[in-house]
Order: sequence, then C-alpha cells, then structure tokens
Amino acid sequence: MRNRKNYSRNKGGRPQRGPRNNNSDDNSNKSPRPTQSILPPPSVLLEYEYVREGTAQQIIEMAETEQDRRNAWEASYLSFHKKSLRLGQLFGFILLLSVVGAVVYLADNGNAEVAKVLAGAGFLSVAAANFF
Repeated sequence: MRNRKNYSRNKGGRPQRGPRNNNSDDNSNKSPRPTQSILPPPSVLLEYEYVREGTAQQIIEMAETEQDRRNAWEASYLSFHKKSLRLGQLFGFILLLSVVGAVVYLADNGNAEVAKVLAGAGFLSVAAANFF
C-alpha cells in the first residue's frame, strides 16, 4: 500500500508524491488542543485532492454553503426572538397599566383593602416575571 501523505504539489496544481522531511521531534506545527472546524485539516484536504482532483474545492464550497445556511437561520431566529421579546414587554406594560388603573379605581370607590391586595399581587407578579 502506498503512503499518500508523502507528496507535494507541482506548478500545475496536481498533487505528486515526493520526499518529505518527517522529523518526529518537531512539534512546532501542532496545537496544544484540537480545534473545532467544519473543514478537515489541510493535510486531509490534500489527501482528498490526491484521490480525485477538485474534491477539496467541492468540500470548501460545501462548507461555505452550510455556513451561509447557518447564518441565515441564526439571523431569522434572532429576529423572531427580538420580536417575541418586544411583544412580551408590550403585553407586560399593558397588564401593568391595567393593574394600576384597577387599583386606582378600587381605591376611589371605597375598596381600599381589595386595592391593596390587587396592587401587592400585581406588582409582585411583575417583579417575579423579571426573574423568569
């Protein structure tokens, strides 16, 4: 079986087998921890190119297309989340205004005890909504 790792590119861009200096003591090109990427390492891409010309370019284009799809999905998700947050704030504000209006109405019509209970419950629920 041939060792496909020992090749280099010529001026035409096609991979060719060639000598390579493999020093086992040289760890300068190794990162201390593996990186997360949607693309394989360049050495693997070069091996794909050796098997079939143009494969590395297809893999890169596929990764770019996938990244564009992820970016579009993320943008739509964030837009929806922003609208949902604003709608929740609007409904909370309307609820708070209605509680304040009900408390004022009950206090003016002689139901001060009920107004106190409603005010306490309303404002505690608004405060609790901030935590959840």
